Amino acid sequence: MPDASPTYKIMETWNILEATDPAEWGALDAGSKEAYALLISAGKLNFAEGTLVRSVLLGMFPTGNTNAKLLLL
Repeated sequence: MPDASPTYKIMETWNILEATDPAEWGALDAGSKEAYALLISAGKLNFAEGTLVRSVLLGMFPTGNTNAKLLLL
């Protein structure tokens, strides 16, 4: 039976915006920049382990780079 009480890790999107390294942002392709802008416009995101939002953002910024490290805090 699925867990009836999902885990949430609500993150204000200004935190993500502040954590974004300009050089890493510049390296994103146009589609990734569009997806990033859409997510940032939400205001708040559920960044819990296993969420689509988490997967999308961490997929844009590979493990080990500045953005990924800051997003995982």
